[in-house]
Amino acid sequence: TCECDLGFRMNDGECENIDECDNARPDHNCPCTATCEDTIGSFTCTCNEGYQTPFQLDLRNQCLDNGDDSNLDASQNDGT
Repeated sequence: TCECDLGFRMNDGECENIDECDNARPDHNCPCTATCEDTIGSFTCTCNEGYQTPFQLDLRNQCLDNGDDSNLDASQNDGT
């Protein structure tokens, strides 16, 4: 029997790419503040305008509002 690599499925005896971003049947872990883009055998998540990816590895599948620190007063922003 033939098996397809991760991100592909068997269709009429051939492996075809799975569109994880298909809105009818999404199969991705992008947050709602990001856009999913299908790639060959996988997908990527890109934060929507006004959001950014945090640098912490445990938060990499999230997009945070760019204005998250806007409520800090000036003394906290300039380190004093």
